[in-house]
Amino acid sequence: MNYLNLIATITENERLFGLDSQTFIQAAAHLLNIVALVVILTWLLNKPVKNFLKNRAERINNDIESAKAAKTEAENLKAEYDAKLQDIEIECEQLLGEARKKATEMQNAIVADAKTEADRLKSLAEKAVEGEWVKAKTEMRDAIIDTSLAISAKVIGENFEPVVTEKLLDESLKEVEAQKWQN
Repeated sequence: MNYLNLIATITENERLFGLDSQTFIQAAAHLLNIVALVVILTWLLNKPVKNFLKNRAERINNDIESAKAAKTEAENLKAEYDAKLQDIEIECEQLLGEARKKATEMQNAIVADAKTEADRLKSLAEKAVEGEWVKAKTEMRDAIIDTSLAISAKVIGENFEPVVTEKLLDESLKEVEAQKWQN
């Protein structure tokens, strides 16, 4: 019922939406206060707000620029790193090639030294065999001479002269040398 009493009171005054001078003055005072508040706040806050927005925009632009610069620097560093890595790979291949070449040269030198040493040892062995052959030949000749002289002395019963003995020995050696002796 309170609502009904309120409606009854308003209808008695008949000013619910009525514009009388007091309402007009109050509305004008409120409007003047609002305009004054807007003007004062605009005058007081315009520069700080503009500066704040300007600084914020500059900071954002600086962040964007620094991000672009960092991205460019990172791309440059990556390109430099890739170039250095490629140079290192090329240098590594060159070093491996040089190492292979040196190893081949060393191998060839070792083989050549081994062949030289083998040839030297072969030559020494051949000389030793030749020396032994000459020694054996000489010993055999002496043995044949002694045996021939002993046999001849027994068969003939007399001593031969050294010239005749040498002649017989030379003929015997020629016959022996005509045959190939096997080792």
